[in-house]
Amino acid sequence: MKKFICISLTIFLLGCSQITSFKSEKNNEEKNAYNLAIISTGNGKGNLEEGIGYPRVSTIIKRAKGVYGENNVLYLDSGGNFSGTTIANKTKGSSSVAVLNGVGLKATTIGNGDFKYGLKGITNLQEKSNFKIIGTNIKKNDGNPFLIQYLIEEIGDKKIGIIGLISPEFYKDLNGEDIEKILFEDPIVSASLVVKKLKKEKVDFIIALSSLGNDERTNKEWTSRGLAESINGIDLIIDSGKNKVTNFQIKKTLIVSSKEQLGSVGVVQISLNSKFKNNKLNYKLIKTEDIYKPKENRKYIVKKGDTLYSLAKNNNIQLEELIKANPEIIDGKTIEIGKEYNIPTSNDELSIYNESNELLNIKEDKNIKAIIEKINKKRI
Repeated sequence: MKKFICISLTIFLLGCSQITSFKSEKNNEEKNAYNLAIISTGNGKGNLEEGIGYPRVSTIIKRAKGVYGENNVLYLDSGGNFSGTTIANKTKGSSSVAVLNGVGLKATTIGNGDFKYGLKGITNLQEKSNFKIIGTNIKKNDGNPFLIQYLIEEIGDKKIGIIGLISPEFYKDLNGEDIEKILFEDPIVSASLVVKKLKKEKVDFIIALSSLGNDERTNKEWTSRGLAESINGIDLIIDSGKNKVTNFQIKKTLIVSSKEQLGSVGVVQISLNSKFKNNKLNYKLIKTEDIYKPKENRKYIVKKGDTLYSLAKNNNIQLEELIKANPEIIDGKTIEIGKEYNIPTSNDELSIYNESNELLNIKEDKNIKAIIEKINKKRI
């Protein structure tokens, strides 16, 4: 029987004219008031290097720490990272955990596809994680929490409360045995109780990591919009979006999401200074198309001993990129000595302009790159 529902960043250090903002800084004094940066992603779907890629997300985080301070940057995710690719499915989500540990993720929640490996699989992933998987509205059959219900981070003398709300729709992803072990509570009811608890603990700013989405076909109470309309006290909702990029405000709650598979990365600048209550949030979205500067292919004449694999490796590009740039390679493996081929420019650097139109580059973090390469070798 269904027990269903109990109830800029001055990386911008690096700005870009195409990047959308929730509220623009009014003056330098107010701009300097931002003393916390939230880097956000969601629905990675097991991908590691696609889109902006985790090696560059890591660089974005490090640059943010250079602006706001080592302890004044939080990397948060709205779930949906543990399944979806061959490597993620083969490792039962461990590949994503290894990379997210390296990048420095602070917390996530259960998103689309994350129940693929069952409740035991989620427990195993949490044991391997340096970050927290938060499940505010999911409990064991006996009423005890299945995951932690919230997290409190201290930034200076301020407290940041983080909750994680899981879509009750994911109930259908559970197998028969797990259905009898778990209870999904109404997200609004659970969130309301935990927000009150956080307020009693003198938390200054509350963030909800939400896999609820904002699909109009869904029960309104099971959406991030419905959550913001029903509850006071949540300052920021980072939503999984279900591939729908979001940036809007309901009452005093800002709701944001980024494109799945690292198609974009969100940056929320926050002022924890009460002097700027009327403009304490500034939102920017780093999009793949904003940061890649198109470059022309260069030509290369194949020599004896060259292979597709060696050309890709020596030019720091993916084999798929090389084949795509040369459609005449019909069988996907044969190249001819003496023939000229296109060599795509390496994506080792992302070109982006700051406010003075000075070109800056976001390089791939070599440590994260090494982790991904190690994971890929194990797959082979």
